[in-house]
Amino acid sequence: MNILIAEDDYISRKFLYTVLAAHGTVKLACNGREAVDMYLKSLSESRPFDLVCLDIMMPEMDGVEALKAIRAIESEWPGSGLKQAKIVMTTALADKPFVIKALKYGCDGYVLKPIDQKVLFQKMTELELTLTSCPS
Repeated sequence: MNILIAEDDYISRKFLYTVLAAHGTVKLACNGREAVDMYLKSLSESRPFDLVCLDIMMPEMDGVEALKAIRAIESEWPGSGLKQAKIVMTTALADKPFVIKALKYGCDGYVLKPIDQKVLFQKMTELELTLTSCPS
């Protein structure tokens, strides 16, 4: 599985990396703009991301704007058969408007912080993403 984590908080980024590295190749971005650039590069290299974890609140470009940009790139990508990435928003905000906005723009789910590994794996299973090992 090819995974992109976009998270500006070092502790959260490291935690997600540690949890997900056993399940595939993980790339890290520190803000939404970097995530969009990395997503576009993955497509141009024919190595699209299967899973994108986007923090909602990030500098330069927030997670919702990055989500919109990624979905636009996918819809405009030349050729047919591009499989959309599964996008999970990660947020400390239990604020419904942010979640509703993200769902409106095409996220596949969200996980509240602090992230519980079992909750994240359950969300990945719901999204039919293959886990290479079981959570402890």
